[in-house]
Amino acid sequence: MKFTHCGIQSATRCVKYLLRIKEEEAVVVAVVVLVVVVVVVVGVVVVVVVVVVVDVVVVVLVVVVVVVAVVVVVVVRQFKPNDNHLPVYSDKGEDEDGSADGCLRQPGNDLTQVRVGVAQPDPTMLQDVHRVAKHTRDQVRQSQA
Repeated sequence: MKFTHCGIQSATRCVKYLLRIKEEEAVVVAVVVLVVVVVVVVGVVVVVVVVVVVDVVVVVLVVVVVVVAVVVVVVVRQFKPNDNHLPVYSDKGEDEDGSADGCLRQPGNDLTQVRVGVAQPDPTMLQDVHRVAKHTRDQVRQSQA
């Protein structure tokens, strides 16, 4: 612990002197630099140990695990639903099943896909919109009168 504390103090003094910054900032920079140096040294040691000490069997096992992981990912993606295979609708106002409601009907499915693009308006919805617009217009006229 004393070694780490002394190392941080020494690094802080060096950073403060070299960069001419406040001590609080120098402490942060010194700690970051020390952590990076430790990580690099540990990484190099691990690589050397792996290259020198590890047996070929372990390397083969790692390769097998990676290959199995890739195969699992590929298989899972094959069975995942893909949105690129949705039915295509014409712009003539009709769907593939000949209806003009913007929905594709298939046996066993009432509604499988909503048409993207210009939808056919629902007459009752249009009546509701006109009724609300008329009501709003009447309220505005009453408030202005």
